[in-house]
Amino acid sequence: MWYVHVNQHVIRKNIRAKDKEPPISIRKGKSGPATYVYQCELPAGSTMVYSPDEPLLSCGARLVIECPEEPKYDVPTQQGATP
Repeated sequence: MWYVHVNQHVIRKNIRAKDKEPPISIRKGKSGPATYVYQCELPAGSTMVYSPDEPLLSCGARLVIECPEEPKYDVPTQQGATP
């Protein structure tokens, strides 16, 4: 299972510091390393899941999109690059 999560802390930091770090994380499995992107295409059969009582991912995310296949995405070539 693949997981897509929007990191609200990165969005807030980008606004505050006028940064442009990608806020979307994609990971294989619940505790795998994250790849950060600006956009992704979700595969058919993806489901958005909210868990108010406990985190769904090791990063503490409580709202994720579960994908049966790897989402399509381009990895930014440079930190802070505009998508």
